[in-house]
Amino acid sequence: MSADDQVKVGYKRPKGTRNFKTDLVDICSERVTIRENGKPRRMTRQGALVLGMLQQAMKGDVKAGATIMSILLQHSGPSASSGPAAVLAPEDLNIIKAFLAKDLAQPKDRSR
Repeated sequence: MSADDQVKVGYKRPKGTRNFKTDLVDICSERVTIRENGKPRRMTRQGALVLGMLQQAMKGDVKAGATIMSILLQHSGPSASSGPAAVLAPEDLNIIKAFLAKDLAQPKDRSR
């Protein structure tokens, strides 16, 4: 390997280049049109993603349900200043934690 082929140590991202998180936030913030009960509805891509996952969970998809509950718990912790923590009672959080613990403890059926 010649000296020209080696990567420079300390190379920095060019000024003005966006990082992954910035791109992801911008893309998830874009508004899209979805159909709900046959009617068009505008919402962010993030909202559409959460709505789709919630619908899958309500149809019985355990993995989608566990993901929704996990996200809910992450965003309702002591560091969250508003949002779901204000809505959920401690008993509800205990139910969610028990569900996640039970689901994670069960062996996964990989035959599907």
